[in-house]
Amino acid sequence: MRTVSRSLSIAALAALAALPLAGCYSNWPPIEGTGRTELNNVHTRGALVAAGKWALERYKPATAVAFNLPADLRRSAVLEVVDRIGEGSQPLTPESAQQLPIFHLARIWIRNDRAELDVIVPTTDGTYAMTQLRLTGRFNEWRVEVAREWETLVRPVPELAYLPETDMPPQPDDGTMKPWQEKIRGTNLPVEEAGPPN
Repeated sequence: MRTVSRSLSIAALAALAALPLAGCYSNWPPIEGTGRTELNNVHTRGALVAAGKWALERYKPATAVAFNLPADLRRSAVLEVVDRIGEGSQPLTPESAQQLPIFHLARIWIRNDRAELDVIVPTTDGTYAMTQLRLTGRFNEWRVEVAREWETLVRPVPELAYLPETDMPPQPDDGTMKPWQEKIRGTNLPVEEAGPPN
């Protein structure tokens, strides 16, 4: 009986290990035709932190920097990423944009345990330097495996995405029910209190 139980446990663990982890899929900017991408997951935040730390180590700015992160990140996600990057990093606000150099984490592509991010930073001659990072990892633990520096920008510098005022997703004022509102319709909480699902 004990041998059978142990064999079943080993078989169950092997089956679980073979399954891909759900939620390891992100694109920003969104890729048309691939469906909605959720950027506020632990995988994306972890990859952004690794890219930000790499950028500070590689470019060694003389002052603190403001990080321009994807526009679809919630306020709490932006604050967590910038805090974990450390070394005086600041979220991008109208004030920090005028006072500090801006490092752009400009493109995200994540598939399971592989990721690519573009880092675009200002240079002393008024132009920009761009590096494409390839990372491996999962969850909060990512590491840069390859850093390919480009002599010219192969992607545009992204628009500035300031720190959101709240964690609520932006709402178009078209009077329609949003998908996350549909999910909480049966609760007793007003939409403003319930907020988007986690």
